[in-house]
Amino acid sequence: MLLHGLAAPAQSMPGTRAPEPIGHHPSSAPQADTGMVYYHYLVPEFYFYKPRKQLDTTFEFFCYDSRDTELTVVYNYDSVFYYSLYKSYTDSAHTYIDKDGVSQFLPVASIIKRYDRVGREKWMTIEYPGNKYGELRAFKNVIVKTDTERVLNAHGDTIYSKVYHYYKLLK
Repeated sequence: MLLHGLAAPAQSMPGTRAPEPIGHHPSSAPQADTGMVYYHYLVPEFYFYKPRKQLDTTFEFFCYDSRDTELTVVYNYDSVFYYSLYKSYTDSAHTYIDKDGVSQFLPVASIIKRYDRVGREKWMTIEYPGNKYGELRAFKNVIVKTDTERVLNAHGDTIYSKVYHYYKLLK
């Protein structure tokens, strides 16, 4: 099976989702009789492609290149230089006045972890705010889990099946 390091898009602001592009290059040919197109993504096991909610808190990954530019669409995970895990929530103890003069609770977003690629098979981790450092070694040939997301195209005639293969990392 041919695996490509493709990813869902990252967003420019935590808590918002950009529309997903349909122009990915499939790793396998579409099955004409079923209307399914499969895309296989090879990703590190720390990553998750959709934001995760825990009560009123959202956790979401953002991807960056070597120039610290956010990658809004990632076609190859090998092009990701580092990942930032954001935590966002609404601070009900603090407010601000919006443009209409209405008091609103303060939205808060901060980076809680960062994963930097420091070699072909090596990642450095940083946990904030304590600045704990660590190193992870990647084993891309060891798949620890697989996750699938299905997206219907705008015409409603094709289902894009995005299959995420998570590879093993060890300290």
